[in-house]
Amino acid sequence: VITIHDFARTSLKVKNSYYFNRIKNIRGDIGISPIIEPFCIKRADRMITVSQFTKRDLLDTYNIPSSKIEVVYHGAYIENYRQPQEAKIKIRKILGIDSKPMLLFVGRLSYHKGVDILIGALQKVIEKVDARLVIVGSGIQKNYRNLAHSLGISDKIVFLGYVNNDYLKLLYSTCDVFVLPSRLEGLGIVLLEAMAAGKPIVAT
Repeated sequence: VITIHDFARTSLKVKNSYYFNRIKNIRGDIGISPIIEPFCIKRADRMITVSQFTKRDLLDTYNIPSSKIEVVYHGAYIENYRQPQEAKIKIRKILGIDSKPMLLFVGRLSYHKGVDILIGALQKVIEKVDARLVIVGSGIQKNYRNLAHSLGISDKIVFLGYVNNDYLKLLYSTCDVFVLPSRLEGLGIVLLEAMAAGKPIVAT
């Protein structure tokens, strides 16, 4: 039984990676995965996909009988995202946001998550709204910090890196809008978490 979130072959198309990068990231989703993926899928007795989109992608890409596929959605517990008002006020002060509109991104700092798109869009947003963007997720920040600096909006962005689950739930509860400009997404759990926190979402 195989569970599929999204496809290595699709990742490869989206990232348009050269062979050198694939070799350098041999253990990642653009390395050996696109080679072994079809062998695993064709030999599976049953497959679980996390969304109808991923199921359709599986049917279109590998011509698998629909009877072998079950869709099992991700979930999030709403109770986990109810945070006290005092904690939300405190975290805003710590982040230097106070009463300004707070945008939140959660995800790996990688090309397919579209963080570069988000930073470019923020430049246009702040022409009309004095918002702050909080970026949460592991990965190399340097290129995104440089992009923000080149656009003159470094002071509008807070890079937090990886945070633990309790802190993350507080951030979801505190933000005004959640954003996820992915170039590729099977079904982002972060979207469900933002919905559990009752937040409006801008996503691709």
